[in-house]
Amino acid sequence: MLVADRHYIIKTEDQVGRGRGETIRVDWQLDEERSRSLEKDIAVLPKAFSGFWQLTNVVPGSGCEAVYSIHVEPGGKLPAWLFNRAAENYVLDVVEAVRERASSH
Repeated sequence: MLVADRHYIIKTEDQVGRGRGETIRVDWQLDEERSRSLEKDIAVLPKAFSGFWQLTNVVPGSGCEAVYSIHVEPGGKLPAWLFNRAAENYVLDVVEAVRERASSH
C-alpha cells in the first residue's frame, strides 16, 4: 500500500524565555526506541521526524513572530514530494489554529 498510517511517539522539550523579546519554543523529535514498540503490521514508522515551534514577542501587545520548522522522512513507499505537498496544507492549518487560539486569550 502506497499510503499507510504512520504511527510514532515523539519527545518534546519546552523552553520559555523571559524579558523583552520573550520567546516560547517547543522542540520535538521522533522517539525511535519507544516508537519501535508500536504495532508494525498496521503502520509505518517514519525514518525521521523532528522540528520546532518558536513564538517570539516582537512588540508587547502587537503580536508575535512565529517560526515553524519540520523535517520528515515519511518512510514506507510514500514519496517525499507527495508527503511534502500534503504537509504544506497541514502547516497552514496548524498556524491558523494557533492564531485563533492566541487571539482568544
